[in-house]
Amino acid sequence: MPIQKRNKTFHLVRRVPKRFSNIEPRSVVTISLHTDSEAKALHKAEEIWERYVEAWEAKRAGDNEDAELRFDAARELAARRGFGFLSAEKVARLPLEEIVARARVAIPENREPDK
Repeated sequence: MPIQKRNKTFHLVRRVPKRFSNIEPRSVVTISLHTDSEAKALHKAEEIWERYVEAWEAKRAGDNEDAELRFDAARELAARRGFGFLSAEKVARLPLEEIVARARVAIPENREPDK
């Protein structure tokens, strides 16, 4: 996964595939990975790139607004709570302890889960 270090922070830098050129105006995407650890950056870069491709695929399928809103919200929420964004499929494959840790930060102690 192509990453570059700028100052003290790693960034994902990738060319946008041609099949998404009518959806994504940028020819190259540069995304801060918010870490100075190369190992963490490589791990985050792979996950983030997968999310971008999924969002572009959803837009190609005609689900523009909803796909983008869901993508942005999920990415921001995961980052704020100290976790890299993972799809539901990947979360389901995590060890139980990590799933519980993610659930604990997702739902504040003074609030019931949404039903």
